[in-house]
Amino acid sequence: MAWIFGRPEYDISFHVNTDSADLIGTDTFINNEVRLRKGSIYQCAEFGGFGILDEINMAKNDAVSVLHATLDHRRRINIPGYNRILLHPATRFIGTMNYGYAGTRELNEALVSRFMVIDMPEMDEDSVLFVLRQHFPDGEKSALKAFAGLFLDLQIKAYHGEISTKSLDLRGLVSAVKATRSGLSPIDAIQMGIINKSFDVFEKEIVEDVVSTRIPSSWTGKDIWGKTCMEDVRWPAEQLEEHRLEISNRIRNLFWTVSGDYDTEFEPDTEKYVYSKQTVLYEAVKQGAFARYFDQKKLGMYLMKKLHFSAGEDMLLPLQRFRNYEEPRETNERIFQFRAYANNRDGLALKTVGSSLMERPEKNKILIVLSDGKPCDMSIQ
Repeated sequence: MAWIFGRPEYDISFHVNTDSADLIGTDTFINNEVRLRKGSIYQCAEFGGFGILDEINMAKNDAVSVLHATLDHRRRINIPGYNRILLHPATRFIGTMNYGYAGTRELNEALVSRFMVIDMPEMDEDSVLFVLRQHFPDGEKSALKAFAGLFLDLQIKAYHGEISTKSLDLRGLVSAVKATRSGLSPIDAIQMGIINKSFDVFEKEIVEDVVSTRIPSSWTGKDIWGKTCMEDVRWPAEQLEEHRLEISNRIRNLFWTVSGDYDTEFEPDTEKYVYSKQTVLYEAVKQGAFARYFDQKKLGMYLMKKLHFSAGEDMLLPLQRFRNYEEPRETNERIFQFRAYANNRDGLALKTVGSSLMERPEKNKILIVLSDGKPCDMSIQ
């Protein structure tokens, strides 16, 4: 709008410590004189333009109360110790907010009454696709449609309260798609841009399951960018041999920096570096974070105790396939041979079956889950 009307734009980002001085201005000392250092609201009022009050519901009510005379019929700013100024006729203010975000608060009625409120509707497929196509006009249509479908699926989950809105992040989705152009695999990019925005373990599993239905783990940059992806550029074998030691040291140093333990042995995958440098470096960061925040010895002891209590591999990871896709209907009689045993880990089963399902050539796929709704694991003291 500022560009269309040829007016200046002033972005004011509100936060919990925003006060009236940040908005209107404050005294400062210049050339042995006390002068007013004009705030963004003052400049917008003086020169005429669009003042964007970003995340206005993050500021304290007493801070934004100085805007009352500015936003109503009086259209003026009162600054103690200075002259009152009237707003330029071309001055307009636009407030934006995300309702319900952490750190936000209820706006007082006096401030709300000074605005015309537009309640932004939920995005539909056309809206999401429009955004993605604006950012990535050279992206494969089918891939962009899959990313749009992922966003809409998460939106439905958030609407029904199954997940929070942390992973419902269009900026994160755009950043993830952008990262794939540089060689990061789509699933790793989505992990960082969408999945990892949620810090609740169970919510993250739900988001991962939604992602797996839209973004195949086998996808590479080619599936999104065709032949324009950096991932297609491969080093000649002789160039890899020449720089293998240098590459190995770089990956190891990244692992050691993140883990904080320079005594830990780590063998980098230099062969994979040839195809996707970003993926290998990201894997080093993940492994370093695991080494730093997980006690591998205790994890090993946990598994040893399970084995000590006669929990073999078939007990730790029980997964029985009732019938495969190509097998005849007569195999349905196997259902009578099944029995309950060991411990149920629904997440493992869903991920395994989901991956198998995504490899099928059929266009429409359905996954039906029958569960007692009670996850169970062995009790190890």
